[in-house]
Amino acid sequence: MVLDLCPEFYVCGKENLLWQPEDDEHQRRCWLAPKPDVGAADPVAKKMPKAVPDGLATTVAPAALSSRYVQTFAGRELSRTYATAHSIAGCPVYSGTVPKSAVTLAQPPGLPLDRSRCMAILPAVQHPATIIKRVRKAAPRVTMRVVQPAAMPYMQVRFPVQPVYPMSRETSFLGGYPMAYSSVYVSNRVVLPPRVLVRPPEGWISVLLSGKPLAVVARGEAGASTPSKQEDSAAPAEPVATANGHEQDGEGAIARRAKWATWTPLPQEVWDNFPRAGDGGRPTSLGAFKKVVGEAAAGEFWGLNFPLSADQFLEMGPDWLTKAMHKAGTLPKDNRIVKFTDFDIKAAKTTESTESTEASWGGAGIKILLSVDYSREPVGDEPGKDMFVKMPHEFTGKNERFKISVTINGDWAETMFYNMLSGKLPVKTPRIFFADMNRRTTNFIWVMERIPYGSDSQKSYGPGEILPPAGKYRDWMLKDACEMYYAHSRALARFFGWFYHTNQTTNQVAECFGHPAAMKTMHEIFDRVRPLNPKARDAFYVKCLADPKMAPVVESLGLAPAAAESFLAMAESFIRNVATHCFPKKLVEEATLKKALNEAKEIAKHSQEIAFYMQMIPEYYTLAHPNAQIDNAIFWRDGNGIMECGLIDWGGAMVGMPIPTILAGSWLGAEPDFMDEHEQKLVKCFANEYKEVTGVNLDPDLLYMDYKLSQGYSLPGVCANVQWCTRLATREQWKGIKDRFDKQIDDVFLMRCYYVQIEFVLALLRTRSPYPLFLEFMKRTGMKKKP
Repeated sequence: MVLDLCPEFYVCGKENLLWQPEDDEHQRRCWLAPKPDVGAADPVAKKMPKAVPDGLATTVAPAALSSRYVQTFAGRELSRTYATAHSIAGCPVYSGTVPKSAVTLAQPPGLPLDRSRCMAILPAVQHPATIIKRVRKAAPRVTMRVVQPAAMPYMQVRFPVQPVYPMSRETSFLGGYPMAYSSVYVSNRVVLPPRVLVRPPEGWISVLLSGKPLAVVARGEAGASTPSKQEDSAAPAEPVATANGHEQDGEGAIARRAKWATWTPLPQEVWDNFPRAGDGGRPTSLGAFKKVVGEAAAGEFWGLNFPLSADQFLEMGPDWLTKAMHKAGTLPKDNRIVKFTDFDIKAAKTTESTESTEASWGGAGIKILLSVDYSREPVGDEPGKDMFVKMPHEFTGKNERFKISVTINGDWAETMFYNMLSGKLPVKTPRIFFADMNRRTTNFIWVMERIPYGSDSQKSYGPGEILPPAGKYRDWMLKDACEMYYAHSRALARFFGWFYHTNQTTNQVAECFGHPAAMKTMHEIFDRVRPLNPKARDAFYVKCLADPKMAPVVESLGLAPAAAESFLAMAESFIRNVATHCFPKKLVEEATLKKALNEAKEIAKHSQEIAFYMQMIPEYYTLAHPNAQIDNAIFWRDGNGIMECGLIDWGGAMVGMPIPTILAGSWLGAEPDFMDEHEQKLVKCFANEYKEVTGVNLDPDLLYMDYKLSQGYSLPGVCANVQWCTRLATREQWKGIKDRFDKQIDDVFLMRCYYVQIEFVLALLRTRSPYPLFLEFMKRTGMKKKP
């Protein structure tokens, strides 16, 4: 059975009741109730109240937005439960009038996480209601699904004695359905939004609001059993690939698009003045950067000056943050921040040895765990008291501030993501309270909801509870790493699937994350490639490489051969002359090392050509998270014990980075032994989930080849980072370092990242080298090796 939460219905143990509001809101939705033996269904309005015998559930058809299975049992008592008060993007907030006799208002929750929930209360009240339809089901399995939570008073209804495991909705962490709490039990009463309905998992139809599908069978519902093992969820049946990977537009494609293209494009009057991609006058040299980095300047989204450091932020205090959140529209005008109650700075020293927990906070900027008090208690989906703030490091000359702000230049894209998309997608992303940047000075500030991470990595967590954060290149500390990587694979497929559908309906996202000239060239190539079969694509690829007009395009991608060779030589020198004793012996035996480096060098000569091949495949076009390792994700289990994943830390988000290249970078930090067993399975998991979301068949074998090619041409760029290993420790200090678990490596964030990368590259080249598939690619396309 399925529980759907919508504004007009509530469930009461043995009955499903339709509450008739005083206005005609329900008339706008022509809900149809299916009959077990009849294809058509009568309108809800025609149905008369009927008594419902014990053991029966009633039904009315809802919209399908997202679902996860939960099992109900009888016999245990409950103290409290929660229901959301946040509306889904694209669904209007309910505005009906609730009869006072039918409602008891719940008090605002006291905990920060509870602001998107409402606590159960004990007194019961009666409701004017109409009984809808009965369907015989014994001991049903229940799915809870949020269809349209509404900002409105909550109603109390009677509920049978049974444990309930509410599931999370795929949207922002705290702004939507409850994300983090353990099992709760319903005793006598439960507070729910005034529309909840129970229906059988198949054989239903609904007429929905504009832009939604006429009929949807949610994944895994129609006659399918709930997955019982992680592998079942991770690896569904292999899809059958079509010639070009595309699904023809049809009912299935329309239904998928309605489900996944949930982001609403900006209104024209907003879009006309909305910031776009571009350099914005950012400095391009160290000298120019030094001149402006300390300059106060207004942000480009909201027009306010903002603090440049943690000290300035503390000095500008609650008054500035109130003004900023009022400007962004995230804090109601009748409320304000009156006090900072906690101001805990993290990741301030990424080039020094710190405590192990401090070294887990990343290296791209300082983080502030901020807690605040308000002039009045927040209600509904208003911002809570616990926030997370990120700002760039102050430039010292020793840290990576110049590299991150100028060379990588990913902060504008992250600011764009937060203002445009974050918290509004079918894949969980953080909810933002204020985000702005000035590109000319490279300064920024992001204020967002604080994710309620667990703190004990050995503890077992309940449904919806966020697991402790994964440390970069610290998978050896994770007890659930295998499940996390499969969840991560599915989450990436869903996010790329969201973009696939959204890009069919609007170009706003692409325009904000891509360079117009590059996008124009890219789409011209896509138009040529899309109708071709694989053999014709290879022929077109070779033809492009021989075309002098395409040379600038090819040369703009990947690393030039000379640069790639120099970075590999730098890594070889470090391995042979500085840190040989730190690496596992099996990786640096002369024959093994020589073979690995020779293969990497040969692939590197063709880095630009391989990069161009990836770029020209239209099915690989997406909005990229270029640093999507699992430390930039959050994890929790659903009610059936399946691991789920959300994505955070969107620096450098862009259109144009191909899907195989993103995957290769995303899993670079996984333990080599794990990847030896699971690498190809993870790629197949991604392909299966992507097909489920989009209908697009990415041949798993071809995708795996392109994933391996992406690994190969990316290796020189990884090796470039080895310079930090000799900047952060002298040769003499390296003599005293034992291995990657030594505190001089593991407790210095940048050292850990850039040393462990090299060790993992050597392990990759030893057991999973991309070289054999590189040779196969060269043979298939007819390309000649470079001398």
